[in-house]
Amino acid sequence: MALLPAEGDVRAVDDLAGVVRLLRLPGTLWDAFTEQVGNPGGDIRVLAALPAHVVVHGIGQAQLAGQGLSAVEAAHVGLVWRVARFHVFLSKGGAAENYVDVDPWEPDKKSPGQGAVTSQVTKGSGLKEKVLKMANLVDQTDDSELMPPDVQTVHMWSQRYLQLMGDMPNEEEEPTDAQMAALDKRVNQMGQAPYVDMGVWLPFGRRALKNQKLRSFFPVGDGTYVARDFPGPQNFLQWQASWKVFRVAAISLDICSLASLMTYEKVIERLTVQWPKNWSLIAHADDKARAERLERVRRTLVMDMNDGKPVPSDFKVDKPWSVCFRLLAQDEGFWSEQVRHPATSWLAAGGRGVPMASAEALASAHFPGLSEGHELDATGSNDKDDRRRQANRDKRLAKRKRMQADREELSTSGKGSNSGAKGKSKGAGRDQSGEEICFSWAKDSGPCAGLSPGSDCKSKVKRIHKWALHGVDAVVPKRIAECLEEAKDFGQYKLARKFKFLHMFSGPVDVLAQALKAECDKEGITCIVESYDKLVDDSHDMMLDQPFETILHKAKNQEYDGGHAGFPCGSFSRARLNAKGEGPGPVRSGSEIYGLATNNRRQQAEADRGTVLAVRSALVIAEIITDQRKRAVPTVGTLENPPGSETKEEGPAWELPELQEFINKLKATTALYNTCAYQDKEKERWFKPGRFTGCLADLDTMSKKCSCPSWVKHQALIGKGLTAKAAEYPSGLVKAYAVLVARAFKTTLQMEWWRHQLKVKKEEVTTAQKKWIESKMKKQLPPASLGDLSSSKRAWMAENVDENTGPTEGPSKRRRKEGENAHFIGGMRNPAKAVARLHKVCEAGRDVRRLWSRFAKDHPKALETANNYGSENCELDDETLKAWTREIEHFLKAKEFDDVVLRGSDRFRSPLNAKLWEGWRKCSGDPERDLVQWIRSGAPLGMAEEIPYCGIFPMTDEELPDVEEMPDIEAQLGVENYKSFKEEPEHALHEIERYLKKGFCVEMDENELKQQFTTGTISKLALIIKEKEDGSIKRRVIIDLLRSGGNSRCKIRERIVLPRVQDVVDSLKYLREQRFGLMLKAQREEWPDQEQCQDIELVSADLADAYCHLAVAEKELGNCATPSMSPGKYLVFTAMLFGFRGAPLIMGRFAATLARMLQALIPADEMQSQLYMDDPLWMLQGPKWRRQENLALVLYMCGALGVNLQFKKGFRGTDAVWIGTRMELNLAEEVLILSIPIKMMNEIKKVLTSWENKGMVPLREVRAVTGRLSWVCGIITRARWCVNILYAVIAQTMHDVKAEVERATKRDDTRPKPHMVAVHRMELPRQWFLAMFDKPDKFALRREPLHEVHPSFALITDASPQGVGAILADIDKKNKLLVPLEALEIPVTEDIARWMGIEWKAASGQGPLEAWAVLMALRKWKHRIRGCSILIRSDSVVALATIKKSAAPSPVLNWIGAELALRSEELQLGRLIGQHIPGSWNQESDWLSRPHERGKMPARLEGVPLRQFPKSSVMTSALAPPGASQALRWGQTSKVVSTAFDEL
Repeated sequence: MALLPAEGDVRAVDDLAGVVRLLRLPGTLWDAFTEQVGNPGGDIRVLAALPAHVVVHGIGQAQLAGQGLSAVEAAHVGLVWRVARFHVFLSKGGAAENYVDVDPWEPDKKSPGQGAVTSQVTKGSGLKEKVLKMANLVDQTDDSELMPPDVQTVHMWSQRYLQLMGDMPNEEEEPTDAQMAALDKRVNQMGQAPYVDMGVWLPFGRRALKNQKLRSFFPVGDGTYVARDFPGPQNFLQWQASWKVFRVAAISLDICSLASLMTYEKVIERLTVQWPKNWSLIAHADDKARAERLERVRRTLVMDMNDGKPVPSDFKVDKPWSVCFRLLAQDEGFWSEQVRHPATSWLAAGGRGVPMASAEALASAHFPGLSEGHELDATGSNDKDDRRRQANRDKRLAKRKRMQADREELSTSGKGSNSGAKGKSKGAGRDQSGEEICFSWAKDSGPCAGLSPGSDCKSKVKRIHKWALHGVDAVVPKRIAECLEEAKDFGQYKLARKFKFLHMFSGPVDVLAQALKAECDKEGITCIVESYDKLVDDSHDMMLDQPFETILHKAKNQEYDGGHAGFPCGSFSRARLNAKGEGPGPVRSGSEIYGLATNNRRQQAEADRGTVLAVRSALVIAEIITDQRKRAVPTVGTLENPPGSETKEEGPAWELPELQEFINKLKATTALYNTCAYQDKEKERWFKPGRFTGCLADLDTMSKKCSCPSWVKHQALIGKGLTAKAAEYPSGLVKAYAVLVARAFKTTLQMEWWRHQLKVKKEEVTTAQKKWIESKMKKQLPPASLGDLSSSKRAWMAENVDENTGPTEGPSKRRRKEGENAHFIGGMRNPAKAVARLHKVCEAGRDVRRLWSRFAKDHPKALETANNYGSENCELDDETLKAWTREIEHFLKAKEFDDVVLRGSDRFRSPLNAKLWEGWRKCSGDPERDLVQWIRSGAPLGMAEEIPYCGIFPMTDEELPDVEEMPDIEAQLGVENYKSFKEEPEHALHEIERYLKKGFCVEMDENELKQQFTTGTISKLALIIKEKEDGSIKRRVIIDLLRSGGNSRCKIRERIVLPRVQDVVDSLKYLREQRFGLMLKAQREEWPDQEQCQDIELVSADLADAYCHLAVAEKELGNCATPSMSPGKYLVFTAMLFGFRGAPLIMGRFAATLARMLQALIPADEMQSQLYMDDPLWMLQGPKWRRQENLALVLYMCGALGVNLQFKKGFRGTDAVWIGTRMELNLAEEVLILSIPIKMMNEIKKVLTSWENKGMVPLREVRAVTGRLSWVCGIITRARWCVNILYAVIAQTMHDVKAEVERATKRDDTRPKPHMVAVHRMELPRQWFLAMFDKPDKFALRREPLHEVHPSFALITDASPQGVGAILADIDKKNKLLVPLEALEIPVTEDIARWMGIEWKAASGQGPLEAWAVLMALRKWKHRIRGCSILIRSDSVVALATIKKSAAPSPVLNWIGAELALRSEELQLGRLIGQHIPGSWNQESDWLSRPHERGKMPARLEGVPLRQFPKSSVMTSALAPPGASQALRWGQTSKVVSTAFDEL
């Protein structure tokens, strides 16, 4: 207090400027402080409200003239804050002598009041002081005690509240001193969650509330539960009164903020408004949330922070509860589970009874009498419990007597009864009603043999005489039983039997009923449809108890034979997510499925109505299906509603837990369709997705996608009129549905009749009729397994023809790398997937996209660049670029850096906008943390300065080199460049002058070089000249640090992950899958040109001088020296250049960050992208104007970031060239055509052919060819195993460099050849590629479908030591069958075995022959299967593994795998789906493979054409097998090749 001005001077101040003048604080000092914490204006209260630690932090960050504040300056600024607090205290009527001054730099002492109390107690008289009990204040389960607080502590708490809130709390909201002290002990001293028990935490003067009770259930320790009443608020008003007291205490004790407490209170209030009759559920959920969930949230946040995972920016470990309360309020899953789910189920069931939480439901199961008012004692027992236990004992005794009687009866029954066998006595069992069936009568033996059905039982234990076979005893409703008894024959029964179908929400015109009656009339079946819809009659409103209860009663009483409910979709519709804000807004979401937290009363009522109608529909249809299953007849029960989007953001009906239970419990099937697919005769069609889900045979056959021709116009469903009109089912849809229902009714009719006949006229029912009933019964069971193949004579079952059930791959280096690639963020490959994992990046991208939409409207020139992209006059408009740069920098709060990076005037400076990159990083939380520093200071190369690891890419497997001293620069003077530089001086000089002009390098003489760098590396320069297709020359300068030794000192910890051509195919497939969702978005937001939503274009680009976007770090410049063109001159590259070993990683990190940023700006359904270092490819989907807008955003964002794109080299259209691959997009056929340049194939073939007569070839040549072949594998994917072998050879050669000197002494030619590779080690992949390149017309072009391709044919193969067999089968998708077309048999002679390299008639040759059978089947039927996906079934794991990997450790299997890969590529086969089947199910192919020991021909092969292979062509192949040639080394002699095969 002595440091503060006089009370009168402080009271005389009116505003903050007066305080500053009073303390004579310099204006520059005050401005430096407010720049850090924000300008409070003239309001003293705003400054006084700042916490002390914020003031200290702001003073610490403030700077004057580039330096921090001195101690005196810091104290001067802190005095302003202290006077401001004093002024606020006095203005609210506080007395100066009661004010407690706070020094912001004084360490925070928690609970000073408790310390004072302790000292007082120590000095006490020894008498027992007054203590407080925690159980009476905050928590009834806490038996600890505490001392009352002292007056000074209470004043400090009150003062904190006064300063933050500006006034004292109301009397009824003010907590007592004891309550404050108890809460302070619990939270601030013990570190526990701020939980208070509302049963004891009460407003002052309201102690009568203790008499109010809530009922809950507690475990008593023996597995049972006891009901108890405990004090608590009985309604929301009582709870709110206690909560307001807690709110004041929490603010006074600085536990959490007012905003978080208000947010939590609003959640409880909203739940009360939504479910006014369910307060008990809400009160229990609130207590559980604060007592248990709050601490769990805090613990999770702390663990996430320790693991480096993102947490809310305002989360602090020492003060976590503000964030925890906010997250708890947003935890929709918790509130739904505890409140909404049980409350909704109660409402949907009619609102009878009291809704129960999980504990109550458990207690109800244990204590049925509890709801009737029976009170339990402490052990949970009463008289009724005693009676129930006695009844259970009686039942157990009676059961033992019956079992004893059964044993006696079975022991005396007739011969052949197998009564002694285990489990045989269970044959007869019980009927549907639970009555026991007589063993003797059912087996026609013993005392009841020969008696008529229904006669008296002669056994000791009396049972009924009836059948339990073929569903004879299935439940039969009374109305059907009467028809069966009166009918004399099937014709009469068919006329008398009436099928009753329920249709809820039928619409004013029931088109479904019309279609059902029409289809049933064709079958001679009488169908009565009971239709309900509010539009027809107001009394049909399903929200009313009637007619809902009547319908539900009918369903339970078996009055319906089928049902369908297309409940209203209004509250579940995506149309409500309208970006323009027109029409009704959403009332629910995927995360808040029962209603948004922001709903008003009307909106929540609308959401509740939709929920109740959906749940009631499910209840009725579920009853109908359950009844049909009891009757053992085909089920007919379905629901219909839109399927919802992929993200479920609109909250589709199928996300309701009640409908999820309907689907899972009943094992329902689903049909997804587009309405337009069923409007064949309409020119204007509805683009409206729909979904049928339920239990109906072949329901999935109704699935249809939009395949409308281009002349069809899809009408946007905007406006209530069109939406209502589109609600009526199209004629094609109802007809397809009616056909399935009529088919089910027909089967039901026949099953009911023959079952009845089996009951009453057992002798007249033939065996065939019994089997027919049994087969129809099986259709009501889950789908048959492969074990039921024998049920068909000419076909096999084909359930999952798309599922690969072959052998799984074991661990391998390739699989490990693929797993790492998927695990790490990356960004160049599939940036859309990387962005989807970075939530904050997604949000930042969406914000920038919205900013761009507004900007583009005000700056139409921005779109001209996209319109002219790829042409000669394409460029960014300077004024527009400057305006966008200012806009985006302001939006991302990009600021100039506080520190200055000093670099020489001759040093290169990156063109990238460092402050904008930093603004994006802070706004989006992108994981790249080093790029901005590299932009400002230069990038390390891993030699003199290590490249920091940040987890963007996987760790490399290579061992880091040992730390070596840098070589002396003077010793390396005199190095000359490569011949390519000298032989093309004009081109070399042209490129060097360009580099010098752009500042990429500087030229200096020897003396300057020695003065600036004492150590370093001088490397040679090479020049690569390439003539492009248009005749222009492309030059590239490469610095060779490999030979100079610089790269050997480079430490690289990460390996970059690059995209492949197949990734482009997958991205286009994703866009095609998302086009329907894009159409819905276009309808919702009323885009123009909606018919263009399916259009896709490819946009390619190129980064100019890509590596030179970044400078080289100062420490690395000594390693960047090279000879210049002039004698005695040297170049020092100050910009990064291709050739540095660390350059690809630095470039990859930069490119990945750029790709993630650009992808985040555009929705994934509108753009997919791939970035191969400096070659981006953007795939844009949508109307032309939308694509232009998105492309313009990408181009101007690159311009603002400082990324140099070569706009004139860009290309935009349906075909493009990317990383050497020409791509042609054909949307009409939904294919992407990929082509390999013939020129490249010829160049590679020329090099591979030149190796034929050479013993050794240079490693650099092998590297170059392998790199190009690796690119080829992006198109010809089955060639990757060959490239893996080449990479293994390269790695082994590099590893053996040091050992080569020793090996050379043991050869005739003693010259060391450390960078030479033996050709024989690469002979296998060399021959394979030569065989492929010999047919360029078949391999240069590949068509990749952009939709899922199902297998068209199946090959079923088998082999024996003396033959192979195969069957070609057609896949009947509709009936799920494999129908044999042709069969193949090939005897294996001794010559064939010798040619293959296997032992004849030996078991060791079985595996290779199994794989060879597949190869020969492909060769035999190549003309029929070309371009198809193939299902391959075999009982050999070896064969399936060879197909999958194209390689194996065995030489002969390697040969077969290579041949399979070559044939598959030649035939352009799609997927080869391997399925393993047991040998007992493969009898037909096994018969074909055994010409030497054949029995009778299997039934399935009767009538199937049997083919043979011409003997002259059996022993032919593209590559010589191991038995014919040892030159290819099929993995048996080369350690490198064998290791590569093992890893495959």
